[in-house]
Amino acid sequence: MATYRQRGKRWEAQVRRKGFPPVTHSFSTKADARAWVSVVESEMERGVFVDRTEAEKNTLGDLLCRYRDEISKHKKGADSERYRIELLLRNPITQIKISALSGKRLAEWRDERLKKVSGSTAT
Repeated sequence: MATYRQRGKRWEAQVRRKGFPPVTHSFSTKADARAWVSVVESEMERGVFVDRTEAEKNTLGDLLCRYRDEISKHKKGADSERYRIELLLRNPITQIKISALSGKRLAEWRDERLKKVSGSTAT
C-alpha cells in the first residue's frame, strides 16, 4: 500500500508491504511519485524487488573507506592495502554513487588505468 505526502514543494511516496521493508522516495511531482510506486509495487508482487536505498546514498569512495577502516586493518598486509585504497580514493570514479556504477564505467576506468600502467598492475 502506498501513501503520498507533500513536504514543502516535494512529494514523498512510501510503499509498505508485508514481508518487505518500508521504502520511501521523494519526487518533484505527484505523477512521478505514482509512477515510481507502481514500479516498486509491481517488483514486490513479482518477487524481484531489490531495495536500492543504500546504493543511492553511498559512493564507491564511502565503501572503500569503510572497508579500509573495518576490514583491512585486521589483515596481515593492512599497510600496503591501506596505501592502495588511499591511491584509489584520489580517482574521480570513487565519487560515483553505487547505484550509478556500471560495468561500462568500470571498463572505462580500467582502460584509462591501462594507459598509465602495465596490465598486471591495473588488476
